[in-house]
Amino acid sequence: GGTLLTSVVLARILGKYDFGRFAMIQSTMVALTALTGLGLGITAIKYVSQYRKAQPERAGRIMGLSSAVALAAAVCFSALLLVLAPSIGIRGLSTADFRFSVVYVFFTTLNGYQVGALAGMEGFPRIARISILYLPATVVFHWTLARWFGLRGAILAQGVSALLLWLLYQAALTLEGRSHGIVIRYRGAWQERGALVRFSLPAIVSGIGGSLAIWWCNTLLVRVSGYAVLGMFTAASTLRALVVCLPALNARVISPLLNNLLAEGDVAGYRRTFWGAIICNGGFALLLALGLSVAGPQLLHVFGRDFVG
Repeated sequence: GGTLLTSVVLARILGKYDFGRFAMIQSTMVALTALTGLGLGITAIKYVSQYRKAQPERAGRIMGLSSAVALAAAVCFSALLLVLAPSIGIRGLSTADFRFSVVYVFFTTLNGYQVGALAGMEGFPRIARISILYLPATVVFHWTLARWFGLRGAILAQGVSALLLWLLYQAALTLEGRSHGIVIRYRGAWQERGALVRFSLPAIVSGIGGSLAIWWCNTLLVRVSGYAVLGMFTAASTLRALVVCLPALNARVISPLLNNLLAEGDVAGYRRTFWGAIICNGGFALLLALGLSVAGPQLLHVFGRDFVG
């Protein structure tokens, strides 16, 4: 919902050409953060959900190691982006455009571990409350900064939104951990490095593969047809994201539940939950896809007159 509203606001303020440039920068940063996140989000979901009841101290050590690695990755990759921004060299975008994205890369890298740990503790009510606060704030940030500073204001708004999300997640993580008797532990955390290596490396490959494919397709579209066409494609793609939104949310909830059921040896419960998720996801996606296939052309009107067609 926040992505859709923000995209509508930016599309109407920037127009399809600058909105296409923003989409190119955004896909570049998403590809980068898929690498900088080091798979820590999904790793935290797995091990925190697995150990939160049986071995809370171990869950705390894994959270400590994840947070330390996330901070180191955020610092290193943000510094590299500042230094290497001139060599990215995408036509129509300047070095400053990418350097303005450093704040977004830094805090998004930290956020992945936080939301993974919260989901691992099944802290979904706190995540929901954060979303309710975050949604109007991020729309206001993007509307205000884009109106004042154009494209670079929109880029900066991404960073400000990521900072706000980090603050909210950090407070929620402290409270949720306290309710489960889990404290983030740095002493002895290094002994859990095997868990990160076994699980994070495949997660990195999975995340960066998809993100790089999307980035390359956007780059190819810009080369062939220009930023205005990428802007139109991004508007349509935002509607496509609605189809996968509910299944993605369902997967975020189901993953720690499945992992916990498996850790407790409840095979029958695992199978019921797994197949229930498959049926729900397929049903949601089919209904939304059918609705958008009919209403899609009318929905594109909300992005502005430039996007109709």
